[in-house]
Amino acid sequence: MSKKFLIVDGFSLAYRAFYAFPPNLTFPDGQPSNAVYGFLSLLFNCMDQFKPDHVCICLDRKEPTFRHKMYKEYKAHRPPAPVEFSSQIPYLYEVLKKLGLNTYEMAGFEADDIIGTLARQADEQAVDSYIMTGDLDSLQLVTDRTKVVTQRKGETIIYTPEMVLERYEIPPDKIVDMKAMKGDSSDNIPGVKGVGEKTAIMLLKEYGDLDTIYENVGYLKSNSVRAKLTTDKEMA
Repeated sequence: MSKKFLIVDGFSLAYRAFYAFPPNLTFPDGQPSNAVYGFLSLLFNCMDQFKPDHVCICLDRKEPTFRHKMYKEYKAHRPPAPVEFSSQIPYLYEVLKKLGLNTYEMAGFEADDIIGTLARQADEQAVDSYIMTGDLDSLQLVTDRTKVVTQRKGETIIYTPEMVLERYEIPPDKIVDMKAMKGDSSDNIPGVKGVGEKTAIMLLKEYGDLDTIYENVGYLKSNSVRAKLTTDKEMA
């Protein structure tokens, strides 16, 4: 039987817990604790469900990443986290350390990059990975051995390649091509202006990937779509 590896998107899970669990949960001194409590509740439930052989928590750092160097407006519109959340981060680090759970972070990179790296390495070693996150960008990592686990209305959703295909009509490894065109408002990435998810998926179903779409951009039936893709090629 293959070993199981639980990879946790630390701050994504903590942020989701912060809004999902009652704000009146506090330490005796009044310090909010709902993000820490909720994080641990969700984590322990997931560990009970999957019984992983290995667990790691991937975390972001404050320094700019290579993406900020590529595009200065990356995540520029995001407001700072509420102080009620950020004040809990030191306690989250402390409890993870006391539990003996490994944490991974690296200057210049996001937790997403570490998650992707670990999942790929596990896949190559025939280890089944479960990525616990609230960020559906991770769906691009789904393979036969790598699943994405997320919560929706209290229900645990486990994304397989078949589920990604059913939801988007394209396989997991084409999610990045779709986002290249439609952009990602949560990260302040505009993509190709005027090209949404529906059009991007239609093009991918016809041509397969972003490079092939641009190789055939002159043959697209829609003058409007052709013009939009040509104008924003560098952004894509």
